[in-house]
Amino acid sequence: MKESTSFSVQEHTSAACVLINGSTFSENPTTDVLVGESPEFKTSKLFLYFIILAFSSLGNGLVFCLISCNRRLRQASSNRLLLNLSACDFLTPLLSIPFDLALEERSYVWPYGAIMCRMLWPATTFTATASALTLAGISLDRFRLLMHPFTPRLTKRQITFLISSVHILSAVVVVPYVIVLKLEDHNCGEAWPNFTSRQAYTVILFLVQYALPLSFMTAMYTLALTKLYNVTSNTTKMRLRGEIRRDRESNNAERGRGVVRKISSRVATSMRRGFEVESNVRVTKLFIVIVAIFAVFMLPNQVLWLWSDFGGGHTHQDLNSIKIICWLFTYTNCVCNPVIFMIFCKEFRAELAKIPKKLCSNGPRSQLSLSRSSGPPTQCIPMIECVSSPNHYQSLDDK
Repeated sequence: MKESTSFSVQEHTSAACVLINGSTFSENPTTDVLVGESPEFKTSKLFLYFIILAFSSLGNGLVFCLISCNRRLRQASSNRLLLNLSACDFLTPLLSIPFDLALEERSYVWPYGAIMCRMLWPATTFTATASALTLAGISLDRFRLLMHPFTPRLTKRQITFLISSVHILSAVVVVPYVIVLKLEDHNCGEAWPNFTSRQAYTVILFLVQYALPLSFMTAMYTLALTKLYNVTSNTTKMRLRGEIRRDRESNNAERGRGVVRKISSRVATSMRRGFEVESNVRVTKLFIVIVAIFAVFMLPNQVLWLWSDFGGGHTHQDLNSIKIICWLFTYTNCVCNPVIFMIFCKEFRAELAKIPKKLCSNGPRSQLSLSRSSGPPTQCIPMIECVSSPNHYQSLDDK
């Protein structure tokens, strides 16, 4: 096919939203992707596919279930955003890896029909975009909480509007991709009117899936942490003053027996604010690590796309190996979030440790207490209010 009218399946065929093509413009698209893959490399690739899919499904599925089973936690703003993020991270590999592995085994002869050609890869692009935008929404929620700790949290309606906006914007971004995908001669590929349109779409995806969310998150956390540092410094000074005042009042009480110890409202307010700040520092650190991982692991695939469309990377002889490495970086991001929770959130570890006890405690009904004071057996596992990472999965095969 000519470059000016159509692009082969290798250009944007996604194995998990990541490039699965050996050559962007190929005279023989069904075989070029296999060039350069030694048996050892292919075995390692398949092994990592399995590991990533298994751990991503297990970790994100566990987070999703823990939150969704608890009504109180499900209604919390940060947890509802986390619920959406975990769902995106869970679906992206699940919608990509199995289908792409089958496609590889068929030498990229499309077996899923015309409807799936227009829906499969855009679906993974949708979840990837929604993941990145959800992460930006989480940073906004944390910024608001840290800057105004005594104001009410976001309401259900506000959170619903935020999540809906994320999904609508993600759907709008995917629409051009759905339009240009076509099934021709058993190959599912993009048919852009010209190469400039393809380049423009690549830039749009780079901005929406990576550059803009990352810039927004960086700005939110930088402003919040700057404010947090100032508040913590002032709170420490106020605590020292309060302790000195209490000591003086205590001494006066011992000597005068009529002096009432009292802390000023300003000191009390500052101390309450200090406790609120301390409780948010740990969660903020958690989010910063997630954002850093997002920035590092999603960057290679973005650079690969720009290099392919603007730097002639589609003609590089080692493109196949490079895209596989970028693909692994991208998918690893899906696995990292549950691991981060285990490391940074001791409450999360505690709740996970309760799972075996909860399962063992659900015995036969005959063993349950029949007293009027005993409630029904719990059917859900409680979960702490923590928040997870998002992800973008774009490649030279699947935007």
